[in-house]
Formats: sequence, structure tokens, C-alpha cells
Amino acid sequence: MRIGTRRYQPFIMGGSCWNEMATEIDVTDLPRHAVGHGFDVIEVSRPDGSIIYVEPVSGGLVGTVLEEICADMQDTTPEFVEKQQAEMRAVGQKAELVSNAAFWGAFK
Repeated sequence: MRIGTRRYQPFIMGGSCWNEMATEIDVTDLPRHAVGHGFDVIEVSRPDGSIIYVEPVSGGLVGTVLEEICADMQDTTPEFVEKQQAEMRAVGQKAELVSNAAFWGAFK
């Protein structure tokens, strides 16, 4: 599965300091958790041992605390989530595909 996010890269001349990056991971045996409104997230262990949750339709990174994600879902609508999924799919399509090491290393 391709997962992705926007990253901040200072010192880019003549362009946006925000750009998209993505990497490929195997999510076959990873735990899934229902978060509300019929949506779920995939639990991904990062190389440093910490957990991050990924939205399975778009591959977008959602958060690091499952309880907070579930609480946020209670305060939103399915339509808003679907809009965010579409936006993140667009991000994933134009994202630079990088190695897993480069992707996770960007979070330091």
C-alpha cells in the first residue's frame, strides 16, 4: 500500500516549502481499528517502535493516538471524511515515491 503525507522542506528556492512524499508498505497482516462512521484505520509500527495510524482508502497518515482519532470522528461527518480521502488520494498521486528509510526519517 502506498502511504503518504506532506512534508516541510525549508530552503527550497522559488517554490513551496511543502511537498508530498510517499512510500510503499505491506499492510496485509497489520491490525485494523474501527474509528466511527464506518471508517477504519490501519495500525503501522514505525522503525523507532512508535505507532501511527493510516487511512486505508487514501494512504494518508491520520494520527498517533487511536482514542483521539475516534474522538475526532465523533465530531465530523462521513462527507467530510470522504472529502479528506479524495484530497489525500490526490496528494498520493503527485507524491515523490521515496524509500521507507527516507520516509520515516523525515519525521525526526
